[in-house]
Amino acid sequence: MASAALAHFKLEAEIFPTYTSHISYRNDRARGRRKEKVEKRWYKDKVLGHGTFGEVCLEIYRQGDSIADTRAVKKIEKAKMQSWNVDYERELLALAQFSKVQYEDEENLVKFFGFFENADAVFLAMEYFSYGDLAQYLKSPLSEPEIKQITEDVVEGLKVMHAEGFTHRDLKPQNIFVVKKFPEPWWVKIGDFGIAKRRSMDALKSWRKLRSIPTLLICGH
Repeated sequence: MASAALAHFKLEAEIFPTYTSHISYRNDRARGRRKEKVEKRWYKDKVLGHGTFGEVCLEIYRQGDSIADTRAVKKIEKAKMQSWNVDYERELLALAQFSKVQYEDEENLVKFFGFFENADAVFLAMEYFSYGDLAQYLKSPLSEPEIKQITEDVVEGLKVMHAEGFTHRDLKPQNIFVVKKFPEPWWVKIGDFGIAKRRSMDALKSWRKLRSIPTLLICGH
């Protein structure tokens, strides 16, 4: 299903009930080998949430007894997407566009590591956030400096999206993920591009939602 724009992000994978195995190849010049096969196993840890078309799970990569890396994997069930007449390649395309080299230093959009699939589902491998999303921190008002920090990150993330001709269409605290929080300076990233759309009249709707963010942060819910 991968188009030319997405081919770079497709991961070779074998999917098992408790883990996913990815195969890659690297040069090992020290041993005189041009290509060496490398397997990396990601084990399912827990379900982070459920959506209309599937679930999001935390997966862990171990080296020995230590956790070497983590990721969030979003499962998109093809049958459900087809029944709703939704094109799941749209989210893949958005993630690929926002993962261009020139945006690596922006750090305001959720990182995309690649995708893999089987006959029943597509799996999106993305950055995991141990602090969760912003919604849970809005039970009480935030200070003005905190609001400024969060709003600046959101604005910078939207600049990247708009530079690629996309609008988010569902910008809300549940889709803003927390990297760092008070007492450190806040650092957040925009995620969940499932309904990102090429910019048109939706730009006005996106702007209205952006203007409402400071009010949400000040007032809580």
